Amino acid sequence: MLDPDIRIPLARQLRPEHGHGRILGEVGLWGNTVRVDLARLTNTSLDGYEIKSAGDTLVRLGNQAQIYGLVFNSMTLVAAARHIDKAAPYLPPWWGLTEARDDDGTIILSTLRPPEENPSASAERIAGLLWKDEALDVLRSLGETNGLSRLRLGEAHAAIARNLTLPQVRTEVFRRVARRRDWLDRHDPFFVGPFRPRTI
Repeated sequence: MLDPDIRIPLARQLRPEHGHGRILGEVGLWGNTVRVDLARLTNTSLDGYEIKSAGDTLVRLGNQAQIYGLVFNSMTLVAAARHIDKAAPYLPPWWGLTEARDDDGTIILSTLRPPEENPSASAERIAGLLWKDEALDVLRSLGETNGLSRLRLGEAHAAIARNLTLPQVRTEVFRRVARRRDWLDRHDPFFVGPFRPRTI
């Protein structure tokens, strides 16, 4: 049982109803420093799913858990049975656990522990998901106009985090990410082109 054997049925199971978000694959964070296997995006939330097939190792899981904990509303490990008990020490208690098993060619996904709300998210790291034009748009909406063109991207992200609460940052960030039509299509495991060029 390899990654695609789990990824495809999981993506189908998670796929939101039309108009209620998008399911995305291989979503890169902060310049693709790390990628989450699957994510479900709405205008107010971003929930992640990390896959560990029978052929994978858990070497990177601890580091991944720390990074994902800065951004996602919730996280779920979807793993082959051989990994479930071994993975627990790497994961915060708010992570969900789902076991994937092969039942005569059919992949069965069984929830062992549902995910809870992430208590350790960082407003600045969430703001860090924004492209520069998006970040400046947020600041303009807050009435900030002086010196915006001179702001570095990291400074813009920090300014957003200073001026908004965590729920407000999530809403401002995720609704703008949800407008990236071409970017969303490229990360949608069900989308078949053509892709639309990004317009600024």
